[in-house]
Amino acid sequence: MCMMIKAPTDGAIHTHRLSVLLTVAVLVALSGCASSEARAARRGDVDSLREYVESGGDVNEIQRDGRTLLMISAEGGFFPAVRYLVSVGADVSIRDGRGRQAVHFGASSGSPAIVEHLVDNGAAVDPVDNDGRSPAMYAAERGGAQGVETLRFLEQRGADLNRSDNRGVTMLLLAVRSNRVNVVDFLLQAGADADRADASGGTPIFEAVEAGRVDITRLLLQYGVDAQRTNAAGRTPLMIAADADRTEIVNLLLQSGVAVNTETSDGRTALSFAVARSAQRSQGLTESARLIRTADGRMNPNDDFARDIAFASAASGNIDVLQLLLGDGLDPRVRHRADETLLLAAVANERVVQVLLGYDLPLDVRNSEGNTALMVAAAQGYEETFRLLLSAGADTTVVNNRGETILMLSVLGNREDAVRRLLLADAPVWTRDRNGNTALHFAARSATPAIVRVLVTAGAAVNAVNDAGRRPIDFAEENSRRDEVVQILVSAGAQAPAPREDDVAVETPEPQPEPEPAPEPEPQPEPEPEAESESVAPPEPEPDAEPEEDEVVAPPEPAPEPEPVIVEDDGDVEQPAGPEDSEHTIVLDRSNREGPNIRRYPLDQRSRGTGRSITVWFEAAYDGVIELWQVPPNGFAEFIVDLSDQRAFSLSVRVGDVYVFRDRDGYDLYVYRVDSEIENDTVLRVIEAE
Repeated sequence: MCMMIKAPTDGAIHTHRLSVLLTVAVLVALSGCASSEARAARRGDVDSLREYVESGGDVNEIQRDGRTLLMISAEGGFFPAVRYLVSVGADVSIRDGRGRQAVHFGASSGSPAIVEHLVDNGAAVDPVDNDGRSPAMYAAERGGAQGVETLRFLEQRGADLNRSDNRGVTMLLLAVRSNRVNVVDFLLQAGADADRADASGGTPIFEAVEAGRVDITRLLLQYGVDAQRTNAAGRTPLMIAADADRTEIVNLLLQSGVAVNTETSDGRTALSFAVARSAQRSQGLTESARLIRTADGRMNPNDDFARDIAFASAASGNIDVLQLLLGDGLDPRVRHRADETLLLAAVANERVVQVLLGYDLPLDVRNSEGNTALMVAAAQGYEETFRLLLSAGADTTVVNNRGETILMLSVLGNREDAVRRLLLADAPVWTRDRNGNTALHFAARSATPAIVRVLVTAGAAVNAVNDAGRRPIDFAEENSRRDEVVQILVSAGAQAPAPREDDVAVETPEPQPEPEPAPEPEPQPEPEPEAESESVAPPEPEPDAEPEEDEVVAPPEPAPEPEPVIVEDDGDVEQPAGPEDSEHTIVLDRSNREGPNIRRYPLDQRSRGTGRSITVWFEAAYDGVIELWQVPPNGFAEFIVDLSDQRAFSLSVRVGDVYVFRDRDGYDLYVYRVDSEIENDTVLRVIEAE
């Protein structure tokens, strides 16, 4: 007995719980409340059906699911039950809610005997349901040997094998979609229209190719299907197969003689689609692309689609795809989104870079951010690409839109290896960004002490001042390894920073109890010539006898005065004298000046060895403006510092370095090469010719 399940209406029950209860109620009703006669029909139980009929049951009663007992037994393929029900008056023409008759259910069951019996007893051969589908369509979709037998019977009784449903789908299309090879073969033999399209323009050949149905594609081609036609998107079957890399189908289509170079409305060919699929791989062409290429397939290498493929291949490292496009005429200098070049797109793939370099490309083209391929390779640590670009002559001196050099980018990325490689390649260490910062400023702020040391060893200006008046050592306050960085900079000649409050508290606890006496003795022992420099520069450069006098009086000056560096005072303060031997003496002779603006010098060796700290000492003030320039191995002089107002300048050099003393007019007064005999702490004496 079936019970009516009523959902509770208590307002306390939540909506979610109520919906769950209703769902359960529906399921129970559908599964457990079928009538006994319906269950008997579903089992094909003839005895139970006979008992129902003989007890006065209506054989044509519509069951809960909208079907008759005849439909239910026909769907299950129970021929004895169908035969009995027909014999006791079951109506073969009744339709369910979807317009289906018992013959539709018999055809879908794969039972030719049921279909034949129903037709023999008055069922229509070709009725259509609400979707426009005939029994033959159900048989075609069901497939198998029994499906073919059912179709053969229906065809003999007059069924239309070219009928289509309300969406224009033929039974041939249904058989292709269901992969019913034997049904497709039968329908083609029976003369079904193989080129009839559905409402979306799809034909059996397109359905077979898209689904990868090799056997069905072969059959369709054998029966002369039109494989040249295009679908609603303007694509041919070959394009679809190439796009999906259906190698066997591509081969079948090519063997059938389809046109290889048909174009879509936007100029794409089958090869375009095959190459695009290849570009998704890290290497190699797809087999489909090779087959189409062998068949003389072509594509437009310079349209937007091809450019997309080229840049994707450059980025993924697929050399084969890129070489195919280049071989077909792709312009290797093409620029793409964000003004990117193929070289920029390929920086992560040195093999692609090597191929591109064979096309004599401009190496220093910049993207929308002003970065060149070498800058990207250096910043991101692509060592092999960097080496290739550098060997090819890429410029190490360029700056991007933010004024950053390649060296700065490497420092900002904390890439020690990249920094070392760049310095070996003579990237300039003195260049400043838009705010006057050098690479050493950035390194002091955030890089490792090792990078700071490398830059200092390479000759970076430890006392360079940016536009805000800050030196690298001032940036070191922000470094997590501040003390190490400061020590490296001070050892290289940087003026020691004023001690931090926490440093004073730790290192000088004694001056705090005597706050008032301390300020008064401070100016008294100082002679008048020194008063001005004391107020300007807290760390005293002169090791006179006075520091012994009050050690406690100078708590703000704990720096140990490392060595003579830049001295801005040209008075009578004693400084270390330069050596007397002439090899460390430079004579600036106006009469022998060369130029103007000599920019190259012959170099017989690369700068090498460890850095040496030397002091450039001016014996007497030079009458005029003088600049010091460095000439790295690339031969282009690079400005270092204006020496006009200085008596001494600390410099970190390497053997093989070349320096030029030049006046403001660009005339070269002296060219100095660091030889192998120079030692650490050497004083280079500069005098003016008489």
